[in-house]
Amino acid sequence: MNGKDPSGETAPGRTCEQCGQWVPEDEVLYELRVVIRAEPHAKVEETGPGGLQEEWEALVDKMKDMSDEEVSEAADQVYEEYGFVLCAVCRKELHHRLKRRILLP
Repeated sequence: MNGKDPSGETAPGRTCEQCGQWVPEDEVLYELRVVIRAEPHAKVEETGPGGLQEEWEALVDKMKDMSDEEVSEAADQVYEEYGFVLCAVCRKELHHRLKRRILLP
């Protein structure tokens, strides 16, 4: 069926983004949210030499020489967020993997 209901119509939002199967209206869909963020490793001082203002200005100067792709990659190293729709079978598989602390294949 892969993305379409049995009548052949496209069913936006009713397709599992992992396996591609259409999920009937009477079955539960699951939302998965993934946030990846850098752990802050240094306390930033608000004032004085090397303070927040100086760091901000240095970052802006560095970004002026970066391409849009480099800026995007740098931002992704700090924070990323993704959302997925899963069917019950894929949710269960993910549940078991996470319980075993297996994130990647």
